[in-house]
Amino acid sequence: MKLNSQGLVEAVSVQNIERVFLKRKESDPIKLRLATARNYGKVQIGQIAVIDGREFLRVDPSKFNGSAWLEIK
Repeated sequence: MKLNSQGLVEAVSVQNIERVFLKRKESDPIKLRLATARNYGKVQIGQIAVIDGREFLRVDPSKFNGSAWLEIK
């Protein structure tokens, strides 16, 4: 996995990782949907959640200053 200068994961480095497609209601923010997916075990560490065409890699929070998700650009 490669991070660019903005701290975002480069898409080429995660091209073969399993993706989990999540749906959200219009009123739900993306952060809430990601937290729900994490808490209920729908997306495991090392998998990618896809919401509205945006991709988020689930990582170990202890290795990324408490952040459980990295957005892929």
